[in-house]
Amino acid sequence: MSIDKRQFSRTEQKYINRKLEIEAGRRSFHVCVLICVAMPFLLMNQTVYAQGTVVGSTSLFLFAIEVAAVICAFIGYCSCNRKSFSWLNRNVYMAVLAGFLDLTAALIHNTLVTLLLFSIAAIAIAWAMLWEEKHTIIWLFGQIGALVCVSMIHGWNSYAVASMVIVQGFAMVIALLAYRSYIRKIHNEYYLRRAVHDAQTDPLTRLCNRRGLEERVSGIWQLCQRHHIPAALLMMDIDDFKKYNDEFGHPAGDACIQMVARQIKKNARRRNDIVARVGGEEFLVVFTGMNMAQVKDRAKAMRDMVYNYKMRHAVAAKYTYVTISMGIAYTDFDSQVEFKELYDQADQNLYQAKQNGKNCICSGKDTTATA
Repeated sequence: MSIDKRQFSRTEQKYINRKLEIEAGRRSFHVCVLICVAMPFLLMNQTVYAQGTVVGSTSLFLFAIEVAAVICAFIGYCSCNRKSFSWLNRNVYMAVLAGFLDLTAALIHNTLVTLLLFSIAAIAIAWAMLWEEKHTIIWLFGQIGALVCVSMIHGWNSYAVASMVIVQGFAMVIALLAYRSYIRKIHNEYYLRRAVHDAQTDPLTRLCNRRGLEERVSGIWQLCQRHHIPAALLMMDIDDFKKYNDEFGHPAGDACIQMVARQIKKNARRRNDIVARVGGEEFLVVFTGMNMAQVKDRAKAMRDMVYNYKMRHAVAAKYTYVTISMGIAYTDFDSQVEFKELYDQADQNLYQAKQNGKNCICSGKDTTATA
């Protein structure tokens, strides 16, 4: 059954193309390593060595092939490690690799070795290239045309040409099966990853939900404990949010939550920063590798950005515009502190910030900062 690319979204197609590039690079690297190992055994055979090649001595020919195969293996290795060259995409690289190995087979006098080398190369490249159907068919006819031209130039017998055409057809079947099998695999992998991501993401704000928070924190908390990397939790919520909902309605309340989430995210852009929505109007930010002064600066920036957005609040609210209150809990891991303990401490400090007048930040012993 054919794979219809139109059923893929742009994001999924980008993911699939990246995976194809990496996997094709990995496979072509293995093919080149196979050629590097197998070629000396083929060309240094006594009969083949005596007959020589069409160009140059067998030893020099073998040396040139080994150098070219090592270069191809290096390019394949770079590709599968996401160090691809901007001017060398998968299609160009695989076409050059196929042409290189076919030319190698064409320049050997011994017909049996030529057939053997061509068969190995054709099947190995078909497994490695991961081209879609139309590219595979173009490759098939291009290879058959090249075989006919080479046979006319070097006078290969009809048995050899027919054998290579049959092998090439068999290789095309392998290529199609390899492509369809792998693209279904990464198609399923993409949807599995997306399902996991959606399960850990809040649909309204696209921040982590509680499950996503637990997943991300579990990956960094032990590292912070082991290496004494400071960590801070900022618990915050929207002041008088119930009054806002009562006056403007729930759709406007959702827009308010989204606005606050955006302002928070603008100040938590580092790779290791974690921003989560942990309740209706409650948010949690986890910072690592910052001292207390830096954490307070970020907290003040978040609070000020929300206030300066000047989203009109309910008439019954304390402030004219929407505001947030924050509680900060900080540790440098001089003593073992579990995430739950710091979470509870941040929650208590948030409660204290509410008691101290709202639109302020409380970090326990420090006095609150009110706008």
